[in-house]
Amino acid sequence: SNEAGSTKYPCRLLNRMIIERESIDTNSTPNYCVRIPRLLLTPCQVRLLGYETEMSNRVLRTFVQRKGFSPHSFLRLQTGDEDGKRMFFQSLSRHVESRLKNKLINGISINGREYKFLAYSSSQLKDCSVWLVHLKKGYTVEKIRLELGDFSACPSASKYAARIGQCFSTTVQGLPSKPTKSSISAVHHKKIEDV
Repeated sequence: SNEAGSTKYPCRLLNRMIIERESIDTNSTPNYCVRIPRLLLTPCQVRLLGYETEMSNRVLRTFVQRKGFSPHSFLRLQTGDEDGKRMFFQSLSRHVESRLKNKLINGISINGREYKFLAYSSSQLKDCSVWLVHLKKGYTVEKIRLELGDFSACPSASKYAARIGQCFSTTVQGLPSKPTKSSISAVHHKKIEDV
């Protein structure tokens, strides 16, 4: 293992990073942020980039705080060239395109944990990154997506993906409110057409 974090044994490196992460004082990360493992998928390898602190989102709060998922159950996968720079579709060979597609469709195994493609937001797609999830017993990717909301009215795959992606927008949790009789009766819902 060299100083840059490269190793012939990525499982050992991931275990060491998890242990180091768990030993970090949780007060050093603001409560509206999370530390998420990040991977780089290149034409030749899957490289562990380490943990990145980013603002939380509704999906992470729901599944980590309320559904018992580990924060390590979610990770960001970024695609790029061997040097981490953007790859362009036109420059990909069929073999490279097939390898990248295979990893996204079939998932990635890290340290014995299988991570499956979950979703992406439009800003993450611009950065060539997506969300992967290690499924807890009793969960499937489809079940998680169903718990995010009813997207059955989405007429196309792109609109479906965009709507799910909105759940991954970085947000700060609002203050919980207690409903009162007057606030419940004052709430009016109106269905509007999707744009």
